[in-house]
Amino acid sequence: MKIFSCLNNAPYRPRRVLCVSKLSSLEFLRSRNPDLNEDQILSKLKERGGDPQEILAEHQRQTACEQNLAAVLKKLNANFRIARRIEDAWKFINWADLVVPIGGDGAFLLASKLITDNTKPVLGIDPSVSNGGNIFTLSAKYTMDTESIFERLYEGRALVRLAQRKMADALQPRQRTLPWLALNEVFIGEFMAARPITLHVGVENDAPYQIRSSGICVCTGTGSRFWYKSINVQSAETVRSIVEIATGDKLSLEETNELLHKYHQALLYSAEDLNMIYMIREIYHTTRCTKRKCCPDRQKCSKLTVKSCGFDAGLMIDGSISLPFNDGAIATFDIKPEYSLRSIVFT
Repeated sequence: MKIFSCLNNAPYRPRRVLCVSKLSSLEFLRSRNPDLNEDQILSKLKERGGDPQEILAEHQRQTACEQNLAAVLKKLNANFRIARRIEDAWKFINWADLVVPIGGDGAFLLASKLITDNTKPVLGIDPSVSNGGNIFTLSAKYTMDTESIFERLYEGRALVRLAQRKMADALQPRQRTLPWLALNEVFIGEFMAARPITLHVGVENDAPYQIRSSGICVCTGTGSRFWYKSINVQSAETVRSIVEIATGDKLSLEETNELLHKYHQALLYSAEDLNMIYMIREIYHTTRCTKRKCCPDRQKCSKLTVKSCGFDAGLMIDGSISLPFNDGAIATFDIKPEYSLRSIVFT
């Protein structure tokens, strides 16, 4: 996490704020059922086994957070827009000097796609005060005390975190730079999850490996806390068995959990790191080694090239944008400081 003092002890007064609000489940259901009123929608949801009270509570939290933020911005005489759809948010992104995603990490990831350089700051607010596991949003205490956010900005009691993002700078055979930046990860695989994919993976400038697997996940430092970590998670039983086979010792539950915690923490690395890390998911080990050279399951690198031999494959950016990535397509990934995300944090 690279912290810059450009806002520290320096007042920051945003004048044009773009609020990108998550579409609540109730609003989504309303758009899909325009002929039904709210009671009918909730009744229909209950018949399908859903929890109408939770859906309604989520909508009320989202609405209350929007209204609270709007009231604070009006009080501060700041111009603002609230967009609930990315298509609408695109219209105002150049106008805004601050972007505020309203939602969890998913809303933050989606809003980050609007920002294509490292000059426009962003801060996230999560309407769900009970969700303390978010990486990108401010802590829950600011959800209902939005005014204190801007007080801290005005007083200069804020820092900026530059989270590195990677880009696919060549997608062949039609060579082009993709207009999206990945804050967490890019995944390449077949759309049909049960079908394996053959890929040629080139690390740095080395000769490429041909591997067959369920796909490849390429992540940044922030991404190491998300899917990459989940792919690499090991169970306590696995760790205990490996240690017993290797040393003959049987670990206690406490010792196993301590070792497991150290292993999982070692998977994480800093958001400021200009390297990315790839993880091959469920590699077919018969294709792992060629000419006495073995392709590592995971490896840090500054540049990665992937060529597809896929049939119905896709390249997925942060779980929100997908592109066809079939036989012959080539993607090259790298991280550049000028594409980092300027995220406001409080310490």
